Amino acid sequence: MSNVAAAIGLGQLDMLSGFVDRLREIFDWYEETLSSLPGIEFMPEAAYGKANRWLTVMLVDEDTFGAAPEDIRIALEAETSNPGLYGNPCTCSRYSRTLTTPAAKCARTCSGAASACPQVQP
Repeated sequence: MSNVAAAIGLGQLDMLSGFVDRLREIFDWYEETLSSLPGIEFMPEAAYGKANRWLTVMLVDEDTFGAAPEDIRIALEAETSNPGLYGNPCTCSRYSRTLTTPAAKCARTCSGAASACPQVQP
């Protein structure tokens, strides 16, 4: 890490709790607004810590909800939202490319990350 990057990072530390609080507010809004819909579930917070909620993870039961996750992503994109694709940040990391477990291999080939991140080879 360069000295400039380190200095910027140190400057941001004072604001970190505000960023995390805002991300948690956004997650709470999504959970309150959407969790009553059939087939929608949100990732619960672990009892042993406090999540920073950097990403809001929503599980969709396609049969119960009536739409596939990809259909939801396309609809959100049409409304100028920026929906992310599940798995890309993790499966494109250098670390995950070194993993050889069956689950890691499946994540690289089944999540769509292989096409979105060509340096990941199954």
